[in-house]
Amino acid sequence: HKYHFVAKAVEPKRILLRESEAELADCQEKLEKAQASLREVQDKIDKLKVDFDGAMAKKQKLEDEKNLCMVKLDRAEKLIGGLGGEKARWGQNVKDLTAQLDLLPGDCLVAAGMISYVGPFTAEYRQRSEEGWRHSLKQLDLGHNEGCSMSSVLGEPVKIQQWVVAGLPNDALSIENGIIIDRARRWPLMIDPQRQANKYIKNMGKDTETGIDVCKLSEANFLRTLEL
Repeated sequence: HKYHFVAKAVEPKRILLRESEAELADCQEKLEKAQASLREVQDKIDKLKVDFDGAMAKKQKLEDEKNLCMVKLDRAEKLIGGLGGEKARWGQNVKDLTAQLDLLPGDCLVAAGMISYVGPFTAEYRQRSEEGWRHSLKQLDLGHNEGCSMSSVLGEPVKIQQWVVAGLPNDALSIENGIIIDRARRWPLMIDPQRQANKYIKNMGKDTETGIDVCKLSEANFLRTLEL
């Protein structure tokens, strides 16, 4: 009798429990499906984030390349503009050199005459000689530069500056003497009261491969030194 009433009271609760467990299982299944869908969505979000970061990095790289190309383009335009000016200058140089080529024989005659004959003479005589040769060139209608001289034809500014540093006086006569020493097997007459030419020759002799020997006429071995 007592069991009957207990079973009667518990049975509805068992039914309710089974219904609740079934409902819980159904909710649990829905939850798992929802969580699976959430994981899929999160994976897609993570992938999109990676793709976005990659796209932003590529965008930044392209912007950097664009800026670099703009800089290169600007430099190229400046270079092309500069080369355009250089082309005009080179063209003018070609014209000038072509014209100078026609005048070269006359200039060389003056320079050759000076280096061959006027080494022993004074500045005044050298000047008169150059003027005389230029006058003869005009009479013969032989092309030459106006005022051409040995210094203008054979002188090299860089080398002349080196001579001046070595002690050569920076006047026309001394520079002509330096050119004769450098360009020919002849030698100029050097009147040297201040021993400037002496100093210059000794300094330049130090820079040669064979060096230089200094001797005097009064030395006993003068001839032997010359032979060696």
